[in-house]
Amino acid sequence: MSPGTFISYTAFLGMLIAPVFQIVGIGPQITEALTGLERTREVLNEKQESEFPGRTERLDRISGKVVFENVTFAYEINKPVLYDITFESEPGTVTALVDLPGLGNPRPWA
Repeated sequence: MSPGTFISYTAFLGMLIAPVFQIVGIGPQITEALTGLERTREVLNEKQESEFPGRTERLDRISGKVVFENVTFAYEINKPVLYDITFESEPGTVTALVDLPGLGNPRPWA
């Protein structure tokens, strides 16, 4: 084998490596996609809560308002997400607590 033929052969093998690795990598991707598809089907085929007898209950008309006074709340110990919050939610209204994203400071007003 001449040096030119050897270099051509080696270069050819080098160019084949990337496509071979891509073909080999498709298998796990297809497996993950099929697993995700199956889980999606399971979620979409779930029955509504209202379809289960005993899971829902009819309530009479509710009156009044919701009042939070000096409420502090944490999902984890020593990591509060609400600090001394006070507000009233009147009947017929919707109240939302929305975080200011990206501040990184748990108490941006302090």
